[in-house]
Amino acid sequence: MIQILNVDDVSVVSSSNFLRTRELLSPTNREGLYVNIDEVEPGGYSAKHHLHTLQDEFFLVLQGQGLARIDNEVHPVVAGDFFAKPAGSVPHQFFNNGTVTLKILDCGIARQGDSIVYADDQVVWLKSLGMAFKLSDALRAWSSIPNK
Repeated sequence: MIQILNVDDVSVVSSSNFLRTRELLSPTNREGLYVNIDEVEPGGYSAKHHLHTLQDEFFLVLQGQGLARIDNEVHPVVAGDFFAKPAGSVPHQFFNNGTVTLKILDCGIARQGDSIVYADDQVVWLKSLGMAFKLSDALRAWSSIPNK
């Protein structure tokens, strides 16, 4: 069944000091497609600088201005700006350096087994386990091959 939603009528599913997220389409649908509106207040970040290992994403700035940190480059963004990034490619985040709410259409494909790497913190969050690990604790000489 087709449902027409008005963004202003969609409740906020997560909120922090400077960020509100409205979920227009949950990734629990069959294809894993999700659609959110992220509302970042002046002086706030959309998320920590991160990348998803298995989640393709695209972003469209709907309102305001800000800075998009993509990998380690910072790009000014304004309403109408768009970019897409394939899973596992580069970390990203938005910062609102303007005076009005920065609204971003945040869409993508959420896949089973996705992990999130927080580049600045050198932490990986294994979503399926609900656990985070420091990358510095990685085992470099371990093997899954038995009888070795």
